[in-house]
Amino acid sequence: MGLRAPSLHLLRIFEAAARHQSFKQAAEELHLTPSAVSHQIKSLEEQLGFELFYRLNRRIELTAGGQAYFDVIASTFHKLNKGTSDVLNRFTQKRLKISLMPSLARHLLIPRLSSLRQQLSSVELVIDASSQMVDFNHSDVDLAIRYGRGNWPGLAVDQVCQMHASPMCSPSFKNLQQLQSIEDIAHAPLISYSFMTDTWLKFAEAVKLEHLSVDSGLTFNNYDIAIQAAEQGLGIAMGLIELEQAPLAQGTLIQPFDVQFPMKECLYLVYRKEDHQRPEIRTFCQWFKEQF
Repeated sequence: MGLRAPSLHLLRIFEAAARHQSFKQAAEELHLTPSAVSHQIKSLEEQLGFELFYRLNRRIELTAGGQAYFDVIASTFHKLNKGTSDVLNRFTQKRLKISLMPSLARHLLIPRLSSLRQQLSSVELVIDASSQMVDFNHSDVDLAIRYGRGNWPGLAVDQVCQMHASPMCSPSFKNLQQLQSIEDIAHAPLISYSFMTDTWLKFAEAVKLEHLSVDSGLTFNNYDIAIQAAEQGLGIAMGLIELEQAPLAQGTLIQPFDVQFPMKECLYLVYRKEDHQRPEIRTFCQWFKEQF
């Protein structure tokens, strides 16, 4: 009599642990404790009759058998997710799940949702606003809006527009700091991003500004919070012009200097290649490009 296949619950835990190469990260994804993940993996190994991971000092690695089994499980989950999505699209109300960073949701999508609903009136829209980049092989997300350099192998990547950066602050901050010329920025409090540590240095190189230091400034790990700090007069932030059209038009943010420079990163629409002909994805892509 053949071995009975392990439960889907155990396989999902194994797939997450193998993909992350970490019990801790798998636990965070699945909302479990690391000890629970470790215990379930041990139970799966006992059912299979061989070890899936080498338990090393502070890390884990797949064994040869673990890697072979992961290849099977990952492929199976991909087919299951894709098959489920296909069946749902055929026999239920159409659904479009869109993944994007919170800042992009706030600035680009939410203000335009009324227009989008008119274009996709018969489609259920699910907005997944998260800083974590979605893995299309292990997710039910249909389409992602990403800011980057377009290097996502195996996916359809459709460029929307290039992004441009410019120093931004509140009107009161400009007056208080007496910002008259670009050289004055070297003596003003700057706001930086922990995920883009060289932004101000690149700006200084672009405008040939010497002796620019960010040591006395503020650093945030979230773009929106940094821009909010600039709006409140706490410093100058490097803002993305395409994202800040509304506050610039309202006057809560200003560009104290008539200078901007193109970013190497662009805005992209990303989805599975096999979904290129899906009407709701084609409609969304066309609508989104028209916004720019």
